[in-house]
Amino acid sequence: MRFGIKSAGAATAVVTCAAFLPAPAQAATAAGQARVIGDSVHVEAGRGAVNDVVLTGSGRTVTIDDRVAINPGPGCAAVPGDRTRVRCTTTEPLRWLYASLGDGNDRLIARTAARVFAEGGAGADRITGGSGRDSLHGDSGDDVLSGGRGADALAGGGGNDSLDGGRGDDILNADAGRDRLRGGTGRDLVYYGSRQAPVLVDLDGAEGDDGARGEGDSVGADVEDIIGGAGADRLIGNAAGNRIWGGGGNDHLAGGAGHDILVGQAGNDTLRGGAGDDHLIGERDSREQGKDNPRARDRLNGGTAARRGDICEAGPAATMVSCEIRRAR
Repeated sequence: MRFGIKSAGAATAVVTCAAFLPAPAQAATAAGQARVIGDSVHVEAGRGAVNDVVLTGSGRTVTIDDRVAINPGPGCAAVPGDRTRVRCTTTEPLRWLYASLGDGNDRLIARTAARVFAEGGAGADRITGGSGRDSLHGDSGDDVLSGGRGADALAGGGGNDSLDGGRGDDILNADAGRDRLRGGTGRDLVYYGSRQAPVLVDLDGAEGDDGARGEGDSVGADVEDIIGGAGADRLIGNAAGNRIWGGGGNDHLAGGAGHDILVGQAGNDTLRGGAGDDHLIGERDSREQGKDNPRARDRLNGGTAARRGDICEAGPAATMVSCEIRRAR
């Protein structure tokens, strides 16, 4: 399974999370597996059971501790007297940890600076990343994902999930379900880019007013940036300096207070900077080989400038108001 984000122009981020160790169809409880491949350690937790996995890294060695038995593969050895604990040592400096939890209501905690790719699988899972740049995917079930200290990418999958980026500049992928998305410290982004239906995202921290109609997502006020989807979205910032991309559709983007960057992208969009020195950018139509679409009827309103003035960039068919600096696209 994969998840990712990609935005046009000013910002591009790609995140991938995969279940590197496929789980067979489950029946009775089976032991987990661990093995080393070059600079990475791969862990598949035992299926048919509730796993409680702790990954502890020290140098090139990772200790894997679970409540279910683990079979050591190449590069790994069982801890004497404990079938639920294995130590794995990479042949190169440790860079990656891949973990697949399986079908139960599992828990995983990473205590390592290596990058962690974790897949929750079925069940209501709790996954906590380490200090590295982690990619955590809950999959189905009502999952709780915590990014830890690195610049992390979190995706809940199906279910009513809770995502907390923690420290670092994090990406929160808003999937289906009634999700709670918190950025923590750092510059964080909530991603609705895969959506086809219109979404409302308001960075005011109110409970249950975000996402598609009736979805009931809650996006925290500690999130700074938004990427919208293909529908006619309403994306609203807060007092921080927000960066908002509309995606496809005829979107409404509002920056609020702060020095904001609003990018309409495809469609006839309305951009309102609000207070602060804002930068508003009209459509860039990828169907025209990356060139601006001169037919786009975007409406740009810079709002109240602070010191330098608002910058508005748009094509000849656009309307620009309260823009101290105007640039043709």
